[in-house]
Amino acid sequence: MSNKAIRKISQQDEVLESKRTKRIRLAICVFYIITMVMCAFPYVQMKAPDGSIQFFTVFNMIFDGLRLADGTAGIVIYGIILFALPAVGFLFESFDKTRCFKCLTGILCPIAAVALICFGPGRMFSLGAMLSILFYIIITFMSVYLFLVVQEEKRQALQAKSDGKPQHNFKVEK
Repeated sequence: MSNKAIRKISQQDEVLESKRTKRIRLAICVFYIITMVMCAFPYVQMKAPDGSIQFFTVFNMIFDGLRLADGTAGIVIYGIILFALPAVGFLFESFDKTRCFKCLTGILCPIAAVALICFGPGRMFSLGAMLSILFYIIITFMSVYLFLVVQEEKRQALQAKSDGKPQHNFKVEK
């Protein structure tokens, strides 16, 4: 087998990114950046190490928990995951241009983040958590829309590819 034949066999049947999908993908990236910025806003109300009730940002949970080291490892892990989920989603959206894996992470990362915010250790949500939930819902709907657009473009590409081939209408006559 020649190198050309091997390359043709190993080449995936992917559709190149169009202007429409690129715009949607970049909009989702912007929303992920906004959710990462929301981590600097007051996020949840929790009991502070001194016993008072305070609003904490995600970065406060991470760095104050690391500084104190008095059994707040759960809060540190909670904060790291809250920041890592939009970062992972952003990386997949920004670098995955031809596959639909970006759509899957665009649905799973926001669902996991919203579940973590709703069922996390905080007593009350604050501005950062509410806006993050709103942007996660937008990201989820846009990812579903992006998936539908990519599937439509793949279908159109296959249809255009098959239009050049002769169609065989085999009829069975009785």
